[in-house]
Amino acid sequence: MNKPAPQTAGPQAQPARATPPPRTIDSQTLFGNASQVLIAHQGETYKLQITRQGKLILTK
Repeated sequence: MNKPAPQTAGPQAQPARATPPPRTIDSQTLFGNASQVLIAHQGETYKLQITRQGKLILTK
C-alpha cells in the first residue's frame, strides 16, 4: 500500500500590515476662495468642484 505524500503548507501568510488612517483635509483648506480645484492623479487631471448646494462633484 502506498502512503499518501505528506502535505506541505502553502506560502507563509504575511502578517497584515496596519493601514494608516485616511487623511482628513478641511474643504476650506483645500479650496480656499475658489469653487474648484484640479487634482493630478496618475497622469490624469480631475476637477473637484463645489456646487451651488454645497455638494462636491469629482469629474475627469
